[in-house]
Amino acid sequence: MKLDRKNESGNVTAPVMVTALIRKDGTITSAGEWHYTFVGKNSGLPFYDFMPASDGNILAAAIQKYLSDPGYATMEQGKLLLELVTELDNRNGYICSGIYLSFAVTHETENGEPLGKICYSALSGFSGAMENDRMKIAKYRYFMSMRSDIYFEYNTVTNGLVLYKYFNGNCFVLADSDLDEYIESVQEKYVGDNPAYREEMDALIRAFKDRERNISHTVQYSTSEGYKRTSRFMGGSLPGYETIVAGIYISNNRASDEPYYMTPAARDAGTGLLNKKAVTEYIIDMLPTLHNRTAWLVMIDIDDFKNINDNFGHAFGDEVISYVADSLMSIVGNRGFVGRFGGDEFMAFVYGVPTREALKNMLKVLTKTLALKYDGRFRLTLSEGISSYPVDGNAIDTLFAKADKALYIAKEKGKNRHIIYDENLHGGVEGDYMESQAVSYALSRDKKREFISSLVLGLSRKGIDYLIRNRSVQRDIRTVFDLDGLSVIGKQGMEVLCCEGKYVIDDIQLDAVPSFDFTGFSRMGGEDHTYVLNNIETIRKVNPVMYERLKSFEIGACVVCVTYSGNMVRSIISFDVFNKIRKWSQADIDMMSIIGNLAGTLVMERENR
Repeated sequence: MKLDRKNESGNVTAPVMVTALIRKDGTITSAGEWHYTFVGKNSGLPFYDFMPASDGNILAAAIQKYLSDPGYATMEQGKLLLELVTELDNRNGYICSGIYLSFAVTHETENGEPLGKICYSALSGFSGAMENDRMKIAKYRYFMSMRSDIYFEYNTVTNGLVLYKYFNGNCFVLADSDLDEYIESVQEKYVGDNPAYREEMDALIRAFKDRERNISHTVQYSTSEGYKRTSRFMGGSLPGYETIVAGIYISNNRASDEPYYMTPAARDAGTGLLNKKAVTEYIIDMLPTLHNRTAWLVMIDIDDFKNINDNFGHAFGDEVISYVADSLMSIVGNRGFVGRFGGDEFMAFVYGVPTREALKNMLKVLTKTLALKYDGRFRLTLSEGISSYPVDGNAIDTLFAKADKALYIAKEKGKNRHIIYDENLHGGVEGDYMESQAVSYALSRDKKREFISSLVLGLSRKGIDYLIRNRSVQRDIRTVFDLDGLSVIGKQGMEVLCCEGKYVIDDIQLDAVPSFDFTGFSRMGGEDHTYVLNNIETIRKVNPVMYERLKSFEIGACVVCVTYSGNMVRSIISFDVFNKIRKWSQADIDMMSIIGNLAGTLVMERENR
């Protein structure tokens, strides 16, 4: 749901319904997309921080009381523990008033710890009504998927005709054009100047445009190849929506005229999803209809699926695959469709999610949903590689190659993550990765370690100038660690020696904070200290000065290596990510620490000469 800027009363459109699972500390572990859109970068804060203090205290007390109760697990599932009418403030200028909020029992756990269930919506009781409506829509889409009929709708105002079929609860558009243009194209393809066809089709057009209440019209004609064809339209204008004529279009087209992805053979036997051939053919047909509207090709792998089969058996592995397939279909919904490439590999083509942030929220919901399914047995995670239409290309082969490379990068970086392809960062999809303009993420772990060793050797031999005067080395570091920026600061934090990346201002002088107070950062060991911050919101209260400094640079996550001489800061090496959170693996943090602390020492040596 799109959030509008607050109006004169300071309010915005409230959520229809959001369901979330909440931890004992008040943070949300899994929620609907509206929630993540609303809270934005503050998603790591306790939920009650978004409420008025009095209401937040009530909710916090209830969470502590019930989730700490040893008997919580035996309580009735869904039992209401608390109800409030309150408001929500996302701390960035958006307020939702008149919110009905409930806290209820759930038997879900995370790492063995009990979770509570939070539901909030605009009005009391509205959530149930909306859920019921969604259930009805899903049910009737499922019913329509059981038929092979083509459905039509005609808009008498715009003269637009849409033909579509349903499959697995999703709508597949077969034609979307002006009615007269559609008739002309069909005539050229099948009939030529067959007068019988023209007469029958003209009668059908009149029935559409006269908005007949009931249409039952049959068109019979012969193709230029001599085949007899019959097409039947049944329907009529919609009560209450008289400008729309809708119904069913039945044709005795030869099987060869029907796309493969519409046939029973297109279904994967294990999951009911489209198979690889069907997915590919449908995307090819779908791309020209998008008219450059944003769409996403998402390649998906279940992480360590072989271990699941080895530890729990192949029957259980099949259950996991089915659960992932069902979850993908449920979360993608009518915004796209999902196929199975075979084994533990899936692909989604999403055309109803317009922005990068909205896509990330959708994937966050998927990740958190899967993570809780087998809690206590193992953690179910996915790796995802994503390419974007039309930015990354207009052809299926190009989109697939870039999404596939992004998937490989995601797996090499430690799995359980998504990577959205960026040619400036990840390089092209052709040629040897080591010879590209930047070192690719898709390097094997051995190749990655070789790069780090080469970098350390270059610094040791040539000093800090090897880094600060060599843009290609700076870009390689950014590429290997998935960074937006790299900065090297010397002379007690007063001089910028290098600044690689698009910082909001070019001259990142840090003299406004001479003490460099890193309260709230995670501190690594060692004489030359390394600090890690994955989300600047975590220091908002404990270190407001540093928070404002980082926010002014739009830094959302960082690894900072600080070199001291006595009690004085002599150098700072900062590995930065802008406007988003980044959770590095411990191996990546260790390698950045090695580079940063070595570079910091070399900065001091350079200044002492």
